[in-house]
Amino acid sequence: MFYLIADEETNKKLQINQAQYDHMLANAKKLEARLPGVKVMPTAARMTRKVYKRAFLGNELLQSGDAPIKGRFSWACITGETRSQQRSLVRPDQDHDVLGHRKHEQDKQQ
Repeated sequence: MFYLIADEETNKKLQINQAQYDHMLANAKKLEARLPGVKVMPTAARMTRKVYKRAFLGNELLQSGDAPIKGRFSWACITGETRSQQRSLVRPDQDHDVLGHRKHEQDKQQ
């Protein structure tokens, strides 16, 4: 979580973290107490961002950390089902023509 604040002097947006915002808010309240009727605190928007992580799992957590590609996952799960055969990353997809030919040959033998 972070805060987005408009800097009126430079006409740019500033991103500050929670600790910086709390510090700025405390200072602004002190200043507003000394100067009644004057609003010192600038308008801030509380923002969130997506953070992508990666982990390698076994019987225990082997390694974890930030994703190597910012803003998206670098791996995607590939699963599906065709003709009652489960396909996934563990079992590579097979050629459907070969499977059809084998099925046809098995039907002939029966």
